[in-house]
Amino acid sequence: MNSKTSLMKWFVLLCVFSFIISCSSLPKKEMDEAKTAIMNSKRVEGPKYAPKTHTEAVTYYSRAEKLVKEEEFEEARTNAVVAKRKGNEAYFYALNEFVQNQNSQTKKARSEAQNVHSQQLFPEKFQSAEEIYNQVQADLDRVKALSKEIKALEKKSKKK
Repeated sequence: MNSKTSLMKWFVLLCVFSFIISCSSLPKKEMDEAKTAIMNSKRVEGPKYAPKTHTEAVTYYSRAEKLVKEEEFEEARTNAVVAKRKGNEAYFYALNEFVQNQNSQTKKARSEAQNVHSQQLFPEKFQSAEEIYNQVQADLDRVKALSKEIKALEKKSKKK
């Protein structure tokens, strides 16, 4: 009976020790995810189309980096998680504007190509460009639908 009690104490101690180590470990996954979210936001011009949210993401990420250097891993993890959330928010807010802008430029280029009779002069290249244009239009429709879904989810979450 005494050996079972002793074994149980060691097991509990091992569990507590494992928990402490896992809590104070480097938040690599969270930092990587935050960095990816911020990079995605930059790809769709987050600093231009969602400046406040993008800046907040970068600020939280910078804090997390500083806290990692100071070995304040739990606080760094918390800041990295917030940076990821803000980076993703900036991405989704900027994405719609970015795609709209790209769509506008695509329509303008298409119109210019039609005005100089590109379809007669370069039929294969014009057809390829038309296919790309149609794909962009389809992508834009998907982005619009996603944007509506996100807004509906935001409204729903605010009501709760």
